[in-house]
Amino acid sequence: MTKFRTTCAALFFAVGLLVGAGAAQAGVSGPAQTTTYRFAGACTDCSGFGTATLVLLNYTNGTLANAGNFFSFDYTSNLVTFAVTTANLSSFSAVLGPNFPSAASVSLFATTNNIVFQSQTNGSWCTGSACLNDFGPSSTWIGPASPVPEPASIALLIVGIAGLGAVARRARANS
Repeated sequence: MTKFRTTCAALFFAVGLLVGAGAAQAGVSGPAQTTTYRFAGACTDCSGFGTATLVLLNYTNGTLANAGNFFSFDYTSNLVTFAVTTANLSSFSAVLGPNFPSAASVSLFATTNNIVFQSQTNGSWCTGSACLNDFGPSSTWIGPASPVPEPASIALLIVGIAGLGAVARRARANS
């Protein structure tokens, strides 16, 4: 009977640790996660570069983003400057990453002044009123690195495996 209890205790301990490690890996749901992406595009019509900052909510790199993920967009060049928020956003879609720096597919339309921003996976881009103010043949997006497992999850898994080993060794010693 003692061996059965020891085995059950070890099993529950291991399952608890694995579930805990999985929860730590997945993260705890809470406030919206914001992620910032930076754009730089070589201008054909303006001097230098057009630059932008895009902030998304609860977005996973490499997946399709939509208006529900959009938080804000700010663009600046020597010819035009504008900001788009959820209040004046008409439509939005994007696929950014998963590897950075890279070109990306981003399409944004705002109700204010017919503002458009588009960038393509080949690097070409345009922006402004009806996409006529700034444009260029090449661009780069920079974003966060892909998530890696946090050390606490790995540590919990190692402790769980060590615990199983210790319980098994003890059970063999008592046999």
